Amino acid sequence: MKDNRIRTLFPSVLVAVVMVSVLGLAGQTGFAQSAPASQYNLFKEVMAKKDTIVWKNAPDNLLPAQACTLLQACAGSPDKFIATPAVTENGQQVARGLFLTKTQDPKHGDAVMLLDQSLDLYLFLVSPDGNLQKAAYRETGKSWLVISNSLAQPIFDKDKKIWHDRVAKLGGAPPASAKPEGATAQ
Repeated sequence: MKDNRIRTLFPSVLVAVVMVSVLGLAGQTGFAQSAPASQYNLFKEVMAKKDTIVWKNAPDNLLPAQACTLLQACAGSPDKFIATPAVTENGQQVARGLFLTKTQDPKHGDAVMLLDQSLDLYLFLVSPDGNLQKAAYRETGKSWLVISNSLAQPIFDKDKKIWHDRVAKLGGAPPASAKPEGATAQ
């Protein structure tokens, strides 16, 4: 009886192992498509246009001190920001902001942060390589928390794409290294 169960289970396990191996090879050999967000660097795009973007000075209380401390940012005075008009996504109002500030570490200088505000708030610190460096999250009525990048990544990727498209339309052309491959001027 035990041998019969093993013989029945073995083909299923073998198929699963083969599928995992094939999918792993596809990802390594380029068969799997990479996320478009990895093809550009929002940090470099913002830095290249920081003098041509029409920034607003952020009110002192716009970036919460607790979130700034968690992200080790907001050491600029005044912080600058731009915002997108609020939109409705999945039946919820969503407002987004892009901030130019300073890190709390003087060696690193400028910092780019993204704000995503719906029912909850997310603040994302963009690393110089254009990826998510850190994320802070606040549920309505609660304190700010640092959350793992893996939890914040889907929202960050969406916001990064929105801001990439928006920054591309502001000021001069983005730096050549920040354009996605195969991109054409609009």
